[in-house]
Amino acid sequence: MRANSKRKLKRLKSSETNMPPTDHSAIQSLDECLLFPVEEIVQYPLPGYIAPVSVSFSPDDSLISFLFCPNNSLNHNVFVFDPATQQQVLVFSPPGGGLEESRLSAEEKLRRERLRERGLGVTRYEWAKSCSKPAKIMIPLPSG
Repeated sequence: MRANSKRKLKRLKSSETNMPPTDHSAIQSLDECLLFPVEEIVQYPLPGYIAPVSVSFSPDDSLISFLFCPNNSLNHNVFVFDPATQQQVLVFSPPGGGLEESRLSAEEKLRRERLRERGLGVTRYEWAKSCSKPAKIMIPLPSG
């Protein structure tokens, strides 16, 4: 019996707490509440999400490479950062800005869709695993 009386007491206490009334002076019209226009919300890359991708180290671990879009577009370029000198260098930029989506083959569009790859320009690269100095980066051609 005691458990039932505790449940009833809890129900009474919870029903007694009411939400405070909304301050009607704080309500603004929809136009005043919008911080971003719709065009900015649906753009890609999303605002504030511009960051390097495909980060990797050189075979001797002296350099850090990554793909980055310096102009907030989807056209990636290959950059290398040297931690010793604190310098970032553009290593490769596709001629003419790279491919556009309208010029991709059907096979390439399907491959990119499967991989959920939205970027253009350089989409992948790899360090050449060789003993030669300086280290080399391989970038596949659009034709394969």
